[in-house]
Amino acid sequence: MKLFSFDKQAKNYIHYSSLQNEIAQYLILKSMDIDICSILDLGAGSGNVIKNLKKYKLDYFLGIDHSPNMLSLHPKNMDNIAHIELKNIDFENYDFDAKFDLIISSSSLHWAKNMESIFCKIKHQNKVAFSIFTNKSLETLHYFLDSISPLKSYDEISSMINKYFFGEFERKMIKKEFESRDALLNHLRYGGLLGGGNISFESKKRLKFEFPNLFLEYEVLFFVGRVR
Repeated sequence: MKLFSFDKQAKNYIHYSSLQNEIAQYLILKSMDIDICSILDLGAGSGNVIKNLKKYKLDYFLGIDHSPNMLSLHPKNMDNIAHIELKNIDFENYDFDAKFDLIISSSSLHWAKNMESIFCKIKHQNKVAFSIFTNKSLETLHYFLDSISPLKSYDEISSMINKYFFGEFERKMIKKEFESRDALLNHLRYGGLLGGGNISFESKKRLKFEFPNLFLEYEVLFFVGRVR
């Protein structure tokens, strides 16, 4: 399967990431408090997390992402944040030596080749917050295409998280509706949510002319907690 390229689709992605923005907003509401002054954002992309932090005063925000084109669209200055730093790094290669009040990752960790390797490197941190798509996302679409989601299940992800952190889990189903099949296809094509791959021409044709629904469903695991 051809992998979705955030670098190539960066400008399109920013127009089709309303779902990711909604998820980031919810994760921040669950995790932020007035004692948080420094944040590390894993998979910062074009800035869905930082754009939802406007009502919080911060000393330092570090956003890391493997796509330079996505980071080029990320806010560089905000009145409520004293210092914003962006680094073009794959979050699986980050060493986590520096201490942050909050490590957050919204709608990014499902892309990891080895999610658990990231969790086991996070030590001596005050707080973590994750939102991760599970294999129940796009379940109806996968059934229609007779395809299998490459994403991990809620149970697999929560089991890994429990090895390294304690805190609160929430399982949330989100239904996204569309006005047309073209809008649905653009969401899939540019939003990077088809489980790590692009839609083939054959599948796109079937979706455009045969897919019976104008909605897609997503299951998201939310976790807010601390290192064990």
